[in-house]
Amino acid sequence: MDVVAANTMLATYTLAGCTDKAERLLETMPLRDEVTLDTMLVGYSQNGELLKALYFFKEMRHRTASSWSIVVLECCRNLVLEEAAVLFQNMPLVSSSSCAALVELYTLSGLLMEARQLIERMLQVDIASWNMLLAGYSLNGYCDDAKRTFDGISSRNEVYVLLKVFWSWIPRTMDPWSF
Repeated sequence: MDVVAANTMLATYTLAGCTDKAERLLETMPLRDEVTLDTMLVGYSQNGELLKALYFFKEMRHRTASSWSIVVLECCRNLVLEEAAVLFQNMPLVSSSSCAALVELYTLSGLLMEARQLIERMLQVDIASWNMLLAGYSLNGYCDDAKRTFDGISSRNEVYVLLKVFWSWIPRTMDPWSF
């Protein structure tokens, strides 16, 4: 069986939740490529086997940008903050989706300073990262920080609607800045 056919079978097994069958097939494959390895990483992760995915990743000889991104995103999705942060720091090439996921994880964990520092290091910040940081500031009562951040964003139109929604949740005893 060639590598393309084998990768298709791996994907089929993992989508069906049969990672054990995918593992057996993987052991018989003489040739493996980036798709092979990424399929296994995603398969483990989507089937709730993050520890297997992390072990598999750590055993990989040749890690690619996509394999790094997969494990960082999966750690973020599973709220495994420390592992995600360590992997992110060691990534040879950082993807914008990994940055956004880590900003979200930091924000959800209440680590707003870390989220802000990460955004400041990003070459290009997507709107999702700004929204997540502003939501974190707003939900935690840091209205002044939210305003300063909002004022510093060049493309504020997309953020404006979200910010208004979050501020509608702030108790009336607080005085959020007006538009």
